[in-house]
Amino acid sequence: MPPMYLDTLGSRIGRRLPIDTLKTRLQAWSLKNQGLLTGRRTDVPILALSLKDDPVCPESDNQLIARYSRGGKAVTLPNTPLHDGYHRALTETVKWFADML
Repeated sequence: MPPMYLDTLGSRIGRRLPIDTLKTRLQAWSLKNQGLLTGRRTDVPILALSLKDDPVCPESDNQLIARYSRGGKAVTLPNTPLHDGYHRALTETVKWFADML
């Protein structure tokens, strides 16, 4: 993850931490490190959305989350223009929910 991005995260949480300290603290939020993606697969369908080249959730992690669920789906959306990516994410989510129901 780029150092500038980590600095932005630190600024948004209101803490000026050294980058190495922030990296260590952010690892606690990892679903892999929490053990949530290492046990049995869940029967609850999961839609995993990410934006292309996202430094927080790379496509490989997005695929891992979807594989953890029976009937899970991973979708990577274009990151530019950003507004279109968010609009497409909502559109994909509504379509996925309709298919699941």
